[in-house]
Amino acid sequence: MAVKITKVLSKNSPSTKVINIKFDIGDNGDGIKKVEDTFTFSMSKDSTGLYKIGKDVEKFCGIKEADVIKQVNEGKDRPEDAIIYGMTNVMNGGKDIYMWINATRYGGMSEKVGPIPAMIEVLSHEATHLAKLVFTRHIAKTKNINLTNEDWIKHNYGAGSYNWPTNGDLNDKNKLIQISDESFATLTGQLAQEIAPYFLKFSDKHNGK
Repeated sequence: MAVKITKVLSKNSPSTKVINIKFDIGDNGDGIKKVEDTFTFSMSKDSTGLYKIGKDVEKFCGIKEADVIKQVNEGKDRPEDAIIYGMTNVMNGGKDIYMWINATRYGGMSEKVGPIPAMIEVLSHEATHLAKLVFTRHIAKTKNINLTNEDWIKHNYGAGSYNWPTNGDLNDKNKLIQISDESFATLTGQLAQEIAPYFLKFSDKHNGK
């Protein structure tokens, strides 16, 4: 598995890994047996680091960078209550996807419940969002939809634009249910497992360990 490493430049610079995945998720009745994609995993000291990992982050996540900078400068990004704890979304004009974590907020949760329980909570949460992105892009690819721009984001998958395929009990009533629960759960776990070692490594860097 190819992994591109970007070194930490300073405490406030985000740590990033660009990870290529190729997972076998089994035959679960939805026709999706394997998925292959690339995503960026990133962690930074505070919420401003989110906007440094790529272009168009503000556009796709909907949270204004200027507002975040202001609140961080006002001391509102704390171990007990960060402005943004985690974000998984699209960037770079729709070409790339990412997962980002706030190291300070994770450090606060680690002190409260322990590092592994804290990681399990936020990583499982964000991996669920990441699985949705990966599956949507996989389905778009099977339909020969462009993944290098916003075409796959805006495409009508059966219920109008911006309504992406989802998981559930496969049936003919809901056209958006194109992913079995088993496939979704399997990919979510595989993504979390892949990210976990880098999550802990980045946390140690940004929390001074």
